[in-house]
Amino acid sequence: PGLEPPAVHLSDDELELVCAVVTTCEYCSQTSGELEESIRKHIDPALSAQVEMAAAQDAFQGAISLAVRLLVADVETSLHPHVAAYTRVKWAEMPDVCEESVHMSAVLRKLAKVCEFWGAHLLPIYVRFTCDKLVCSFMPRFLAMVQRCKRLGEIGAQQLLLDLQALKGALLELPTSCGASSTSAYTKMVSAEVGKAEQLLRLVLTPEDALAEHFSELAAGLAGAGGIGLDLTRVLELKGVRRPEMATSAISLLEELKEGVKGGVSSSAANASISQGSQKIKKLLNIS
Repeated sequence: PGLEPPAVHLSDDELELVCAVVTTCEYCSQTSGELEESIRKHIDPALSAQVEMAAAQDAFQGAISLAVRLLVADVETSLHPHVAAYTRVKWAEMPDVCEESVHMSAVLRKLAKVCEFWGAHLLPIYVRFTCDKLVCSFMPRFLAMVQRCKRLGEIGAQQLLLDLQALKGALLELPTSCGASSTSAYTKMVSAEVGKAEQLLRLVLTPEDALAEHFSELAAGLAGAGGIGLDLTRVLELKGVRRPEMATSAISLLEELKEGVKGGVSSSAANASISQGSQKIKKLLNIS
């Protein structure tokens, strides 16, 4: 997803109604199955096969999924101004890091309010389901925000890493804060999604002479050369490498990556990919 989520603004009354839809549809889905069994027991056995509630159950589950998407979209809409504000901060000019930025503090306050509301109006099973959907939707947008930031420099990258740690802690505690138990699968998912942004920021903090080695490890899953080249250019921009020096740095690092690209790509394919990446960087930077 892009940086901006679908705009959904729900009042507290509307949010309560959406949560009521989730609870009601869960009850109807469950009881329709029980009703099917009961009817089959009391009619002619020859007709029992015609009693089928699967379509009704699917409809109820579809309504639940739609309601959960609305809940997630409402949260993301309220978080968006604070997330978008990251792209307007001059991170490289920060004198020092703090425990968490004002923008992350606002995000955490909103998540705390969400916990209180979901815990009061959703069954635990749907608290977990909604938390899953929120993490899967919000974290890619947060990563997109990091990628769109201006020059971070070392201080800015360190601050964003601290913010990420605070966000990770809040997301990990989200189900239990809402009164539901967490799961190992949820913990693993949060760590994986947050880890994508952490990896990018750690690349920004990596000394340039070691960047090729570390980038090669993280680029294993990327498909195609353009992605590698443009991603590397973005890392250099976030590091604060000035445009006149960026072409030399990027192309030099891409040459080092010729032997370092892994992930099932053949050597000839990797070299061809890196060559294309170099050409795209040259075009991007307006050099011949």
